[in-house]
Amino acid sequence: MLQIISMFLCLAGWFQPAPVSTGLQALATDHYVLHTDLEAEDARGLADHLEAMNGAYRSLFAAFRQGTNRSMDVFVFGDRSAYLAFLRDSFAVDGTGSGGMFVKRGSSKALVTWKGGQSMDRVREVLQHEGFHQFADELFPDLPLWANEGFAELFEHAVVVDGEVVVGEVPPGSLALLRQARAGDALLPFDQFFEIDSSAWNSHVRGGSAGLQYTQAWALVHFFLYAEDGRWQGDFLSFLDQLNRGMEWRSAFRTTFKVDSWSQIQDAFLKHMESMEASDYRLVIQQLEFLAAGMRSLVQQDVYPTTMQLLRQQLQTRKFEFTSNLFGSERVMKADDASLYRLPGTDGSSDMPHLILADDQGRPLRGSMPGSRRPWNIGTTGLEPRNFMVWWDRGRDGWTFRLGYE
Repeated sequence: MLQIISMFLCLAGWFQPAPVSTGLQALATDHYVLHTDLEAEDARGLADHLEAMNGAYRSLFAAFRQGTNRSMDVFVFGDRSAYLAFLRDSFAVDGTGSGGMFVKRGSSKALVTWKGGQSMDRVREVLQHEGFHQFADELFPDLPLWANEGFAELFEHAVVVDGEVVVGEVPPGSLALLRQARAGDALLPFDQFFEIDSSAWNSHVRGGSAGLQYTQAWALVHFFLYAEDGRWQGDFLSFLDQLNRGMEWRSAFRTTFKVDSWSQIQDAFLKHMESMEASDYRLVIQQLEFLAAGMRSLVQQDVYPTTMQLLRQQLQTRKFEFTSNLFGSERVMKADDASLYRLPGTDGSSDMPHLILADDQGRPLRGSMPGSRRPWNIGTTGLEPRNFMVWWDRGRDGWTFRLGYE
């Protein structure tokens, strides 16, 4: 949950100074100029991350007119005071209480954030969120606030591995907050939520009660993209296409969804919310990394498991351990941990999302596959809205694995 103000300021007619960047290094990428005083290694990592996210934004909206190709400015300061001073001096913005902003003043636009004592993982999450606002400003002239923040939250929750961006996760905390709010009658009715403006939104931010509105916006976008096996997705993308072409959003929505009132969508949304299942993609990916590392270790010992049960038995017999360093933290995993062989929130049964061994077409293995002398692909099945698969490649140095997803 991004507890910051996402501010859009367009002060037409004001004299427009060039953004102050004294003392900052500038790294140019295909789509950005990153201005920062962070260490060179961190700066390069953020530049790569920005490009990965830009690819994800463009992939989701590939069918739409993409606007100009000019580079977008991003400012990442090591110190909060420098961040606040830059906002004040270059954009006449008071950034007190914020962790990052996309700001506009005249023709100048910038994504601005700071690190301070936060982890680089947290800085990347802010860039994922605010980066969507920056991208959407080029793509959608009249994107309503609920959709703008909902998409930004969707991308903030995205998982990035080896430059691949995976969206669609249902964070357990977000789902719990939604259901708690529903039980306490605290969700904003759609007739109010669809019409919420920046003044009302930011008043909740300043009052410390913004968490639910960010989560409700995320859930609404998640509903339109993934509910009922994508039933609403086509109409939602058509709605966005109309915005991309310059149509006013209320007219576009009513025309596309054939509704007279926003509340006509509400019952379907609430039904989807009750059926949603939490999915922690980071845990799943770490589990797959553990199992793949274990499989590779067994293959090096000329052992080739053909079922998840055999893989588990062989790893436990050898007391296999693996340390993952994904997602900015170290996690030690040991083969005797039974939870590593079932997906989070499940019991491992076949009628729930579960882990499988698969062939090169991604089909679950059937039977023991006698005589096979290769590592089999390891993946998930039944995981919504997407599944993951570890694929194997054989080169001069033996077998290597890579992560893919639907």
